Amino acid sequence: SKLQIQAARLEKQAPFYKLQASVNYQYDRPFFRAGGEYGFHAKMRELTRSQAKINEEIDKLMEEKSQRIWQRKKLGFPVICIAGYYNAGKTYLFNRITGDSKAVSDRPFTTLSSKYQKRYIDWETTVLFIDTIGFVLDLDPRLIESFKLNLLDIRSSDLVILLLDLSDPMLNLDMKLNEGIWLLRDIGVSRDRIIVVINKSDLDPEKAANVGEKLELDSYLLPWIVVSAEDKTNVPELLDLIAKRLKHIKDNPPEPVLLSPFRRAETTVNRILAEYPVQYEKRYHNPFHSLVGTILSQNTSGSNRESAFNSLDREVGINPYYIDEAPESKIKDAIRSAGMYNQRTKVLKRVSRIIIEKYDGNLKPLFDLPFNEARDRLMELPGVGPKTADVALMFAADRKVIPVDRHIERISKRLEIVPQNANYEVIRSALQDAATPNRFLEVHLSLIKFGRETCAARNPNHEECLMNDICPFYEKLLMTQKRLNKEKADAKPHSSN
Repeated sequence: SKLQIQAARLEKQAPFYKLQASVNYQYDRPFFRAGGEYGFHAKMRELTRSQAKINEEIDKLMEEKSQRIWQRKKLGFPVICIAGYYNAGKTYLFNRITGDSKAVSDRPFTTLSSKYQKRYIDWETTVLFIDTIGFVLDLDPRLIESFKLNLLDIRSSDLVILLLDLSDPMLNLDMKLNEGIWLLRDIGVSRDRIIVVINKSDLDPEKAANVGEKLELDSYLLPWIVVSAEDKTNVPELLDLIAKRLKHIKDNPPEPVLLSPFRRAETTVNRILAEYPVQYEKRYHNPFHSLVGTILSQNTSGSNRESAFNSLDREVGINPYYIDEAPESKIKDAIRSAGMYNQRTKVLKRVSRIIIEKYDGNLKPLFDLPFNEARDRLMELPGVGPKTADVALMFAADRKVIPVDRHIERISKRLEIVPQNANYEVIRSALQDAATPNRFLEVHLSLIKFGRETCAARNPNHEECLMNDICPFYEKLLMTQKRLNKEKADAKPHSSN
């Protein structure tokens, strides 16, 4: 979190430097084709280098912490997450329930990372409690990247306690209740997994007795309770309520098709990894080979890509200098099997020329940069978009990323893991949240295999699809078919006696 705060501060400084420069150089600008540069350019380069260094450290920590989150889930204990707005007493309640002694304060962001503790409730219920960062009213916590792991904790929990502060004015309480429920649902927490808990009943017992009626809590159709972490009022009753809700969810699982997008993504990833395993052998030995192979793979089959790659290697050589010097006609003949050979030839020639001029023909130092910086540099090359950059980095540098091709995009949208208008980055983020980083490559290849063999663009194999029970696309297809059959039956003339 501290590193991310530094990164956020640096990001905020960039527009400040530009604004400062626009004021300083308002009446003093270089003439056409003048040499030199503005003084603030050096500041911007230093800023970029600092951001890259911090982002590299953040990426490593994110991967480690994400791995630990999923390892905790494998323990099999139900996970109860205490969420809510800052200063509602989340950590105090966490300490009271678990017997821990974590730091407590009335300042926002005292808790910057999740805290975990196991708690025995009854002979058949032992749970893992999580204390998370506090929300701030009107501030979506997803805007702060350092809290991403906390959000993953929240939406992967079996139950979420939405904690409110009874000492707030009634209007604020009502606002926080509604925004809290909306935010949890938007994160991916279904309503049946939310328990509303109002803390600090010891401060105003009379208000505590009437708060349910004034807020009309029964109308939300959510379980709720008023407690005091200070004097333990209703804390045992809260634990009983948690145990009952866990048993209810276990005995009455939600309809699969009604799963939240995150749960649907998680289920999809787990099923496909189990049913569509892949054996991967590293195809490319250096970054330039990986980049060329990825460019040749765009909008064509794997066999065509391999044929074109091998032919190019045999006839020209997979080297930026060889490709730059080779006649276009020779390259076109070599990669003809991949299709779109005129366009691909121009892209390969331009990419090779830039790599020679900018990187002395060697892409390895670029691939050794922090992921985000290396990705941005690759995307500056002609014909290289987010998917091409991600694929090249994943295969050549073993970077932890799930590239999204047309098969993965189709699967994600049919299963409504993401909205129908979701872009590349939204799909990639949704799938990466649902898997462990060490299996990103497997997820990518298994999803492609599933998309080719079962969830095809045309005539998907619904009969053998293992996602039918959670697939809204299949449900809509069945409803449409029933409607058409009914219309067809109604249109038939009735026979008269």
